[in-house]
Amino acid sequence: MISLTFLLLAVAGEGDGIPALPEGAVLVLEETWSSGAIDAARWYLPRKRWGQGNHGVIPENVRIERRGDRAVLVCEAHGDRYDGPRPGFEGHPERVGGVAVSRTFFASGRFEIALRLGNPLPAGAVPAVWTYAYRSVSVGRDRMKDFVAEQPLYNPGMERYGDGSNEYWSEIDFPEFGKGGEFRRALYNTFCQTKEHSLEFDVAPVADGEFHTLTTEWRTALEPLDGITDAQVVESGWQQMTL
Repeated sequence: MISLTFLLLAVAGEGDGIPALPEGAVLVLEETWSSGAIDAARWYLPRKRWGQGNHGVIPENVRIERRGDRAVLVCEAHGDRYDGPRPGFEGHPERVGGVAVSRTFFASGRFEIALRLGNPLPAGAVPAVWTYAYRSVSVGRDRMKDFVAEQPLYNPGMERYGDGSNEYWSEIDFPEFGKGGEFRRALYNTFCQTKEHSLEFDVAPVADGEFHTLTTEWRTALEPLDGITDAQVVESGWQQMTL
């Protein structure tokens, strides 16, 4: 069986133009940060490299602050002129950010986050919110054309890099602000295995220093694969990748 993804993006006031939830929908996570602390049982704060052109993310750049009657999560980023006491990868202090990641994987459904941009806009930074899961499996080059019983997640039809590996990658950015310094339009990126798709949306009303609720829906449907039965499918454990 394969999973097909259906998506919705709303950048608006809460409930504005957003369809009703399906019957029987259940709330599985709500986080208000009202305790004033980041619950380590729910979230982890990575210390690692993050792509290219920067020096990664560190937990010291993530904290909870009060903004009026709200407790908010703050992910701080330092630019080229920062020379303070919080270094990133290989001890470099500049171009270091912060990120919070949920410890739990969630199935398809609705994801909402209240976010504030502005006063002033974070020049040089790329604030983003996203759903994300990733796993890599490998059997080596000598077996890259075979199905391998002891590594059932490897599929030779999905081999991409010529090294006998598969990537299982699911990501929805809803959205990614500030690329190239542009905050009037934001990227809505989706990644599923080796397929990528990007859209741009006008989000100028969001970058006004006020809180706005961003909503995405990820829905899946199962489609039969001709000649494949449930008895031929092997269940394999899934573990969360540490970012």
